[in-house]
Amino acid sequence: MFKTKMLMILTMFLSSLCLNLQAQTIRYVSKNGNNTDGLSWTTAYNDLQNALDDAVSGNEIWVAAGTYYPTSDDGLGIGLRGNHFQLKNGVSIYGGFSGSETNLSQRNIICNETILSGDIDQDDHNLQEGEFDSDNSVHVIYLPENLNLDNTAVLDGFTISGGNANNTPNSVYGKRGGGYFSYDSSPLIRQCYFKNNHAINGGAVSITVMENTTEPTNPKPQDTTPVFENCIFDSNYASLGGAAYNIVETTPEIIGNIEEHFILNPAFNNCLFLDNVAHQGAGAYNISYMNGSGNSNRDLYSVQCLPEFNNCTFFGNQSPGIKGYGAAIYSMAKATCNSFPDQCQSVCDVKVNNSLFSENYANNTSTVFSPGHDLYLARTGYHDEHAKLIINNSMFNFIPVDPMTPWKDNIALADNFDTSMNEPHGEYDWESDLCEDLESTQDYSIEICPFDMNIGDPLFSVPSNPAGADTKFGTADDGLTLDTLSPAKDAGNNMYANSATDLKGSTRIQGFSVDLGAYEFGGQANNSCCPCLGDGDGDGDVDTIDLGDFIALLPSSPPYILSPVPSGEECYDIDGDGDLDTIDLSAVIAHINSVDEPYIAPCMN
Repeated sequence: MFKTKMLMILTMFLSSLCLNLQAQTIRYVSKNGNNTDGLSWTTAYNDLQNALDDAVSGNEIWVAAGTYYPTSDDGLGIGLRGNHFQLKNGVSIYGGFSGSETNLSQRNIICNETILSGDIDQDDHNLQEGEFDSDNSVHVIYLPENLNLDNTAVLDGFTISGGNANNTPNSVYGKRGGGYFSYDSSPLIRQCYFKNNHAINGGAVSITVMENTTEPTNPKPQDTTPVFENCIFDSNYASLGGAAYNIVETTPEIIGNIEEHFILNPAFNNCLFLDNVAHQGAGAYNISYMNGSGNSNRDLYSVQCLPEFNNCTFFGNQSPGIKGYGAAIYSMAKATCNSFPDQCQSVCDVKVNNSLFSENYANNTSTVFSPGHDLYLARTGYHDEHAKLIINNSMFNFIPVDPMTPWKDNIALADNFDTSMNEPHGEYDWESDLCEDLESTQDYSIEICPFDMNIGDPLFSVPSNPAGADTKFGTADDGLTLDTLSPAKDAGNNMYANSATDLKGSTRIQGFSVDLGAYEFGGQANNSCCPCLGDGDGDGDVDTIDLGDFIALLPSSPPYILSPVPSGEECYDIDGDGDLDTIDLSAVIAHINSVDEPYIAPCMN
């Protein structure tokens, strides 16, 4: 008996040990790998799909720099254009490695760009800006129905480009999400760069919540909470939602006296929306839509689209055409529930916190409504629709036409409600009464918290060059960082500072309060592509030659500051603050003086 018990304990211990070893497995992917077992950089897979196939919960996938194309359609069944990548619960996928790292902190996602591309026939190099290849993958990343991912499914450090959801036949969602499409999933997407993706709706990203159509008499309520953190959405195109298209949609035909709520609550934390194009919502298009043609005796059937934008920057987004509205954010609550009006509710409430809006433009030529260059809020239908825009500590850059209502040029409301139906409307109170109504009706409103709204120029450092001289976003010379005199500094509410770092890798909150927008003023950029700090001539060490070159770069008169850092001289920016000054110079002098003659010191990093 004793031996049997000890054998059981030993077996349990060994099983637990095996599980722990499995949970710590890293699967490596590299263009230079020999595609054997994927358990080291030497034996790495050279196809990301192989790593995804073998990965189980608790694994990490490390992917070295290069371009990877989807090679599996995971049963989508629409041919080569259906090839896509899928994420898995419990699996973290990291890009940005050179192919020799032994620790996650050693990777550099800026220098080692790792691309997931929908250009499966690899001919997009011939395209002009704004053109899209009809042979590309419909979705680069596709998370279908019943995958049901949570925030343990992580994608971190990738460029996602070349997706084209242009209404492919036999693809249920072939119109949405060229870069990324998800159905009822809540992954964590972090430090990803969505560029040059196209769709009818949601050029870069489409997030969908729907009723469970496989069980029409017993639908599964959804509460979907995907998170996009420190991401960049650049030059994506669509008719609706150039960068992001967030939709909750149902067609209820159900029976049962209980409440059903389908909720989409995506969070965009510390994100940059730049130069995206769509007729409506070039940055983001949000809609809650209920089309109730059937019968229902639910106590309440509710669809709710509740997106949050925290510390985001919207710059240069465009909504062209005669119906161009809401170049940064467009939101709508819509319902046509004529068979059961008392049980039907459609809600689209949007929170904008600590964010910056500048140079966004909507081209609507109608004289009925303002185009809402930054924000547009609408409701349309026959019954219970509620839309609310809640703005907290955000700044809008434009010259007001009417000084008494300066916000009206860039924030617009449109009520297309059919009053002939004469239906009652309940009030949906998502916020407390601590906010001030800027403009309000019973069914939609704009609220400002705490009782003010910043109007003015945020004073970006070099807005004419958003990526900076090095042409790489996420580094110290990014043009949409804040200037020294920016009124956006320390103007935010720390409650909504949901990211530990800003877009260039600096610690978020440098002063008493968080800055507005995706960049924090000051702090060191953690994504420099310089291989050897202080080594200006690139010979692998720091010596008096480097020192002499550095002194020659600095201005000959006070305050001896060269800003921004000239292209090719990034290695002299020791503190990563985006300029060259006497602080950097002193660090180089001290480093060289730390060794004896001939004063040749190793790299400073």
